[in-house]
Amino acid sequence: MNLYINTKESHQSISSVERRNAGARSSQMRIGFTLISVVLGFIISLMISEVLFRVLEHRENTKNIWEGSGGGWFADGRWGWKPTKGDFHIATSEFDVRGHINALYMNDNDFDARTDQSRTRIFALGDSHTYAVGVSAEQAWPKVLERKLNLAHEGRFRVYNGGVSGYNMHQYLLRLIDQGPFLRPD
Repeated sequence: MNLYINTKESHQSISSVERRNAGARSSQMRIGFTLISVVLGFIISLMISEVLFRVLEHRENTKNIWEGSGGGWFADGRWGWKPTKGDFHIATSEFDVRGHINALYMNDNDFDARTDQSRTRIFALGDSHTYAVGVSAEQAWPKVLERKLNLAHEGRFRVYNGGVSGYNMHQYLLRLIDQGPFLRPD
C-alpha cells in the first residue's frame, strides 16, 4: 500500500491557515497598539493640563493681598480652630474684603457688655456664610439683620457674628456653651 501525499495541496492549506493566523495576530497587535497609544495620550494630556493649571493658579495667587494681623486661623483644642484676632484686608481676583476679629474670636465689632446689656441680643452661629467669606464683615447676614432690626426698632438690637468657616453643629454647640453665659443671647 502506497501512501501518496499531495505536498502541493498540503502546502497550500498550511500556508492559508498561517496567513489567517498571521492576519489575526496582526489585527490584535494593531488594536493593542491603538489602545496603548490612546491611554498614554490621555495620561500625557492630563499631566500637561495639570502643569498648565498649576502655573496659572500660581500666577493668579501672586496677585492676592493679605494685610493685617487678623483673619488667619490657629488651632484650638476645644473648638478645632479659631480666627486670629485683629483687623484684616484680603483681596483676591474674586473679592476684596475687610474685617475685624474681636476678643471673642468673632468677625464683628468689639464686645461691650455694658452697652449691649440694654439691647436684645442675638447670637448668630454658622459657617463661612455667617462668618462672611468673600464679603466684608458689615455685609455678612448677621450685620444686615442687625441694621434692619435697628432701623425698625430704634437701635435696640445687637447681633453677634459667631460664624467660623468650616464649623459644624458640634462646634456651634461648643461655642454657645462657652460664650453664651456672658453674651446672654435673648
